[in-house]
Amino acid sequence: MAEVKVEVASIDWQKRCLSLETQLFRFRLQASKIRELLADKMQELEQRLLEAEQRAENAETQVGVMEEKIKLSNL
Repeated sequence: MAEVKVEVASIDWQKRCLSLETQLFRFRLQASKIRELLADKMQELEQRLLEAEQRAENAETQVGVMEEKIKLSNL
């Protein structure tokens, strides 16, 4: 009778181990997807930053041109 209980307990642990390994695999897959999404989002944000910096530079240039025009018109 004791041998039957040991075999049943052993099978339960094997099932539990398999279940935990499956959960771990799913977790790793989700973590990988999250890392990929974050990398994509970072790349998008970096691109938006570059575009915003370019627009800021253009605006500063336009301000400079307008200031020069004002100076010339005051003369």
